[in-house]
Amino acid sequence: MSASAAFAAFTPQARVGFRVGDQWEPSVAADGFGHVYVLYPQYGVVPGCASCPLPSMTLVISGDNGSSWRAPRLITPPGTGEYDPQIVVDPVDRRTVYAAWVQNNKNDIVLAKSVDFGQSWSIVVAARYHDSDKPILVVRGNLVYIAFNQAQTLWVT
Repeated sequence: MSASAAFAAFTPQARVGFRVGDQWEPSVAADGFGHVYVLYPQYGVVPGCASCPLPSMTLVISGDNGSSWRAPRLITPPGTGEYDPQIVVDPVDRRTVYAAWVQNNKNDIVLAKSVDFGQSWSIVVAARYHDSDKPILVVRGNLVYIAFNQAQTLWVT
């Protein structure tokens, strides 16, 4: 099999997210209904939100397999800085979206769930550990796991 036959062609690159400030370390997922989700921390400035923490967890959604993109929006209430995004779609139902990140000076591991294609989110603090870092999110049906680093030690919740 040739290399060109092994992979689908990529579409042209599209600029997503706010056009000011800095956008770092995105996470991307796609569901079974044509939605693509990009979650990233917005640094520098959040347009229209002078009191938003920096960085702020920002979501951009496409409803047509990436052909066009909706305006970026925050998915969390204002709090403290939010870092290290993860976003996944449950492979069982192919529609429920989960996200995880660290916030509160990297003391909280946050888990968010959306059952309406990212329009609204239920958000909980999944764990509280000082100096948490790099959450990795895995979902399968009702099983939700977050692995993360805390003081050079690995944890799973």
